[in-house]
Amino acid sequence: MGGAAYNRGSRAITRGACAANGCRGCWACWEKPAPTPRPPGWGSATAARAAKAAERLVAYFKCRDTALTIEDLTWMVQDRAKCGMATARTAAEAAITEKS
Repeated sequence: MGGAAYNRGSRAITRGACAANGCRGCWACWEKPAPTPRPPGWGSATAARAAKAAERLVAYFKCRDTALTIEDLTWMVQDRAKCGMATARTAAEAAITEKS
């Protein structure tokens, strides 16, 4: 049996199980259930961690009289705070405008 035939069989078995037991959002179903909304305050700890990292980095580079762009700060905040690009960019923009 080839790989494609195996995948077709696996997908058919999974669809049958979903039809019998109800879908739980598996990869084989055509109709995906709606995702559950995130709870309030989701990501606030990460945003706070990113803001703190951005403030520290701005202070560090300001003491050394080094110019810092938003793109550079975003990359550093994202790496240090372990957050996404949007969170890091928001924290970087806020820190740069606050310290200017």
